Amino acid sequence: DPIEKNQGNSNNEYGIEINKIEQLLNSTTDLIKLSEGIYEVFIRAFGKDTFKKSKSECKEIAQILLSQKVIKKIINDWDPIDLFPGAPDDEYWTEIEEIEQLFRFTNNPIKLSEAIYKIFVKSFGEDTFKKSESECEQIAQVILSQERM
Repeated sequence: DPIEKNQGNSNNEYGIEINKIEQLLNSTTDLIKLSEGIYEVFIRAFGKDTFKKSKSECKEIAQILLSQKVIKKIINDWDPIDLFPGAPDDEYWTEIEEIEQLFRFTNNPIKLSEAIYKIFVKSFGEDTFKKSESECEQIAQVILSQERM
């Protein structure tokens, strides 16, 4: 929550700001531009007295968003349960968030591939998710080959 907890705000109340950040994310892959943009969006919306996050914290948020964007493209292109083109492009969002969290903390392709396999089996079951552990290892390699933001 970008605003102090005692303000009573929830993430649902930030629709305008989220839309502006999504526009920024769609227009740049530059970490500095995105982090500065996130900071400015919230400063303009709430002012410095209310928005208590630092520029460094905004950079961390930008890093996560950029990583999620890259992983989303990789996973959607892979389309592990053949949903596209009929499904919305956020169909794998829960799995992408889990993969991104692991990506931040590991460079180990085996560990990441095992996690990818488990994430998709947990989400869709073995009857629907039919990719092999070897295919998950290939995807893990592609994800790990991406430049870390």
